[in-house]
Amino acid sequence: MGKVVTGALLASLAWGAAWWLLRPPEVVESVPCDDRCGEGTECVDEVCLVAAAEPPEEETPKSKRKRKRRRRKGTQGNAGDEADAAVEDGEAEAAAKPIVDDSHIPQFSNAPQALDMNGGSERLTDSQVSAAVRKLTPKFQRCIGDASTGGAELRGKVKITARVVGSGKATQVSATAPAVIRDSGAIPCIRKAVYDHRFPSYDGPSMGVDLTFEVD
Repeated sequence: MGKVVTGALLASLAWGAAWWLLRPPEVVESVPCDDRCGEGTECVDEVCLVAAAEPPEEETPKSKRKRKRRRRKGTQGNAGDEADAAVEDGEAEAAAKPIVDDSHIPQFSNAPQALDMNGGSERLTDSQVSAAVRKLTPKFQRCIGDASTGGAELRGKVKITARVVGSGKATQVSATAPAVIRDSGAIPCIRKAVYDHRFPSYDGPSMGVDLTFEVD
């Protein structure tokens, strides 16, 4: 009985060894370079090499134009914004300031004037001239006020010389003032106000009339 068991055991061991030798090999999944390659590298022939960079995407003309526009805006920064604001303010100011054309108004001249031999010898009195200045003052103030829209402080004396004929019409007008008032554009408006004003009529030759007012 013991021999049978021994023989069976030996036969079992022999069969186990034969199965081990004859069993099919296990399929082992291999990992390139044993997973040693890090980010940005690749395994080539079991060696980790730096991965080749992908070629940049080709820009289209449209994308180039957008990039250029963005760059110009960035380089200007606040200076560009301030320049644009200044231009807009200047345009708004130019639109608000009235433009007075005085090109048709002759400047005052002391050249000899033709005399009417049948005319009288009257002249405007000082009180009549002062009254004309009082009537013209609101118009002068509007001229100065419109010119002040630029922010400059206008100060100084404005001197006006006009030639007035017997009908009371001013035919020639000149005006002088400090540079700040001249540069403001107020002078054409002032000349036109005097030219359009009707002085009292009188029986006499044309005469020069001096008008002055102060801007403060």
